[in-house]
Amino acid sequence: MPFLAFDELFLNVYCIFFVQAASFGGSNIDPTAWEDKKCKGESRFPAQVKIHVRKLCKPLEEDAFRPVLHHYDGPKFRLELSVPETLDLLDLCEQAGVWSPAADTHGIA
Repeated sequence: MPFLAFDELFLNVYCIFFVQAASFGGSNIDPTAWEDKKCKGESRFPAQVKIHVRKLCKPLEEDAFRPVLHHYDGPKFRLELSVPETLDLLDLCEQAGVWSPAADTHGIA
């Protein structure tokens, strides 16, 4: 299953392919994931699941993904993507290439 993430600070889109759950969901599996600055040792998003990442594509810069987002308005766009926009973004991610080849990385989502 593909997963798209938007980095608001650097205006990049990250595409991760073949994400699969590596555990059952739980609460605060990793309390330091998305740590709450006000409450050290607590996550702002406590509902978590461990994941395996099979393929991580290079990030897309704004100039690359802007043309496929048909509702892009200046510095803003709606976070809900249409099916054609999603498919176009996934195609761009595939064309960008693999960021960490053959790595079976683990993480918390």
